[in-house]
Parts: sequence; C-alpha cells; structure tokens
Amino acid sequence: MAFCCIIKKNGLGKFKKRELIKILREEVLNILDCQKAFLHIPSTVEDKHTNDGVSEHHIIEFFLDDLSSLEKGIHHIRSKLYSMGSYSEPIIQILLTREYEYKNNPIDEEKKFSYFVEYTGITNNDTAWCNHYIKNHVELMKKLPNIKQIVVHTPLAWIYPEGTHIFRSLLCNRVSFQTKRDFDSALKSSVRDEMREDYKKFPRFDGICTHYAMETYSIMAES
Repeated sequence: MAFCCIIKKNGLGKFKKRELIKILREEVLNILDCQKAFLHIPSTVEDKHTNDGVSEHHIIEFFLDDLSSLEKGIHHIRSKLYSMGSYSEPIIQILLTREYEYKNNPIDEEKKFSYFVEYTGITNNDTAWCNHYIKNHVELMKKLPNIKQIVVHTPLAWIYPEGTHIFRSLLCNRVSFQTKRDFDSALKSSVRDEMREDYKKFPRFDGICTHYAMETYSIMAES
C-alpha cells in the first residue's frame, strides 16, 4: 500500500529550479524515507475544455509505504517549509495512492510535464464516486496519446499535529508526459473529448474541479 503527502506552498517562485530542488533534497527529504518525491512548478497549457489559469502554489509530492512515518515527519516538514520563500504555512494532505506507469515506455524521472487535477466538494457517496472515477475515467486516461504516468490519490484518515494547515480533497490525480509537445497533443486529442463527456456522467458532485499544468521534477534525481 502506498501513501502520498501532497504539500501546497506559495512563495517558492523566488528560487531558481535547481536551487529549490537542492534545498528540498537536503533540508526536507532527509526527514522521510521516501520511495520518490516530486516538485511541481506552475506552468501553462491550452485546454479546449478548461481554463483554470496558473496555480498560485508550488506542489510537492512525497511517496512512502509507511503512513506512520509520514505522520511523524509532518511537524518537521512544516517547520522546514514555513520559512522557505515566504513565511506562510504549507497546506498539507496525506492520501492513499494508486499509480499506473508504462514500463514498456519508461519516463525520464528527472523531468516531465503534468496536469494536476483536484476535486473538492461533496457527493452522495464518496466511495461510489471514487469507484466510478477509477473504473471509468482512469481507463480513458490510459488511452491518452503518449501518456507516461497516471497517479490517483484518494482520501484516508490520518493524524496530524495541532496547528497543521490541511486541505481536504475528494480525489486528486496527475497525468504526466515526457515532453510539452506530448502534453499539448494529448489535450487536443479526441480522448480528451471522451474524458469530458465522461465527466458529465459522473455521480452527483457538488464542488469544484481544478486543472493546473505543472513542470514536474524529481527531487531525488541528481540535477
């Protein structure tokens, strides 16, 4: 079973990319025994179906297979990130992760281009809603041309220190591509149209769904 700690933090745009990755690797990554970790830097893309602009946050993903290790590390991660870029609290959530990678067409782990999607709101039945999403929408994602990776995060109960700023999602997902050209082509494809039609068939959902383009870098890879 895999878990992911997703952290949103503003004010990190003042750092150059290599400098920021180095700081995260040396000052934050050593707190956790991660399987992998990624930094997502806000970017732009043209999508014929949505236009949510540019994310105000950088996003960090830490992947572990030990929930208690993540929970124990949250306080130290908060302390390290608080003063980085701006004195603002990082916003944190821990989720259960389902990951789909395409081994026959391996992705360069150092850099990729991603769409980070978040659903926030209420449903009549969260489990049924997520089940529909994974069984139907993810199957369409797998058909996107040149798709390299799909990650789906769903909620779970976790323990966090008092004062932790958390956000709660119904579901988050990330689709990643090797190049910006591949990313653009996927969003212009007929599969993207199929996904939009499927979105209209989702079980009842009252809330918002955001799509943010990101440049994605491995924090663990040498750069």
